[in-house]
Amino acid sequence: MVQIQFKDHGPGLARSERRTVFDPFIRGTRAVSEQVPGNGIGLNLVKRILAAHDGAISVQSRPPDGATFTVILPVYEGAAYETETVIN
Repeated sequence: MVQIQFKDHGPGLARSERRTVFDPFIRGTRAVSEQVPGNGIGLNLVKRILAAHDGAISVQSRPPDGATFTVILPVYEGAAYETETVIN
């Protein structure tokens, strides 16, 4: 398995929002109240694409410190890959 983590620097997600963040057309309360553009479909699409490839995505968050999304994908026998660390 390959595990990739993405951390954002946003406001984070409340526990109640973490349970539904991958549901279609769900947006965080802060995104709605601050009128951040979007329709709440992106994370649901990511979850569905990963599931189609036998992978998964999860989120951990502790407001106000942003959120960390973890993607897990299988590595199939014979697959070649390289590792690279990118720091922004």
